[in-house]
Amino acid sequence: MGYRVMELGAAGDGKTNDAHVIQKAIDLCSEQGGGVVIMEGGHTYLSGSIVLKSHVELVVETGAVLKASEDLNDYQYISELAKRGHDHMVEVPTFVNCEYDGKPRQYFIYSRDTDGVRISGGGVIDGSEEIYYGEVREDQIDGAFYPRIPLILMEHCTHLTIQNVTIRKSGFWTTHLVGCEEVEISGVRILNNRMMANCDGIDPDHCKHVRISNCHIEAADDCIVLKTTEANHHYGPCEDIVISGCTLASTSAAIKIGTESVDDFKDIIIDNCSIYDTNRGISFQLRDQGNIENVLINNCVIRTKNVSECWWGFAEPINIASINRKDEIPSGKIKGLSITNVRCKGEGSIYIAGKDSAPIEDLTLNNIRLELENSEEAWVWGDEFKVEEVITNYMSNAINHADGEKLIRVFYTRSEDKLRVSVFNTGQPIPEEDIEKIWVKFYKVDKARTREYGGSGIGLSIVKAIMDSFHQRCGVINHEDGVEFWMELATK
Repeated sequence: MGYRVMELGAAGDGKTNDAHVIQKAIDLCSEQGGGVVIMEGGHTYLSGSIVLKSHVELVVETGAVLKASEDLNDYQYISELAKRGHDHMVEVPTFVNCEYDGKPRQYFIYSRDTDGVRISGGGVIDGSEEIYYGEVREDQIDGAFYPRIPLILMEHCTHLTIQNVTIRKSGFWTTHLVGCEEVEISGVRILNNRMMANCDGIDPDHCKHVRISNCHIEAADDCIVLKTTEANHHYGPCEDIVISGCTLASTSAAIKIGTESVDDFKDIIIDNCSIYDTNRGISFQLRDQGNIENVLINNCVIRTKNVSECWWGFAEPINIASINRKDEIPSGKIKGLSITNVRCKGEGSIYIAGKDSAPIEDLTLNNIRLELENSEEAWVWGDEFKVEEVITNYMSNAINHADGEKLIRVFYTRSEDKLRVSVFNTGQPIPEEDIEKIWVKFYKVDKARTREYGGSGIGLSIVKAIMDSFHQRCGVINHEDGVEFWMELATK
């Protein structure tokens, strides 16, 4: 059974609120056991809140626009309980948004406890972001209230499909999936304002068996972010998630697991994705008690840049961290993470940080190419392959000896005619009596520890020989929280 909303009396003029006509068509389909609601091309359908029902497909045809109303009074509350104590006109600065529990008050497109809901058609769904504008700054737009209205909110839905539509200008989370199972999102374009805070692309929250494929997403905050929010804890872990063939650009992270992480994340595949013009590439951020286990990242290309200090991240192509949000609640563990065949280029380095209470275990990095670039070019004199050998030895040394936070940082500093490249790792300082000896072939500061990873004691002697051949200096500096190995290269 199919219903065309224009035949049911929709104005389709972009000015008249057609929500009651669209909802009538949905209800008629539902009464017949399911069907198709068609929004014909060539029209703009202004609408407030609409509720999708089981076995109903909303088809926004090519050339049609379903546009969110610019009148906040046209949006329904999810419950009277949510309405009480909340004034949607109260301005709330963005920095308090981290305390959001995952329960929005109102909705635009909503479905709950349904089966077989579909959104398709090739047309456009427009979120009218301007109605949420608060302070407009040079690099960021704060929302005028919080939480703002998600564009699409689906809770406890099974066999959900969203495909071949363009979704744009969302003022908050674009597609929030809560406790959903058997979800397919494919061929979707999400085009959000990259200055608009909190306009995530796709947020699977406590979801299972989700497939996100061949999507193009541009967003501020995260393009695709797996969450386990506190208020939705009863839905259990986020598991069996596949993200493949997507192109992503974000002011924050292109793909993220966390920050809201009260429950586990398991059995996740990220494959054949292209990430560009992004503040963070792929990010794992455990802040609560949930764990991350069994994740495969394969055949991805990541290009990052430092977008702005207003946003989270420092151009890391890969960010892996378990750092608790509250002192009294330890963060979870990251275990069974495999990253293979990934090419990274950008202004930041790979960041890995765990701690004694939440170690990162069973981490595999294989065939990872990282090319660092800076907005300011730095040219040096040196043999390309020998310089690479020095950096490789420094990085291997840092990986094998990182302790504490297990942080590794690569950076450079300039002087008048020199460029100093440094590799820093957190951990125990080198005993002062050993500092001069570490450059000697076969010398090992801690023989027992070196045996754990098979070290031969010749890596730093090779570094010294290479730098001597350049007639340049290298050295090591003990810091309070770690060790910095450095080398200098001539710029003139």
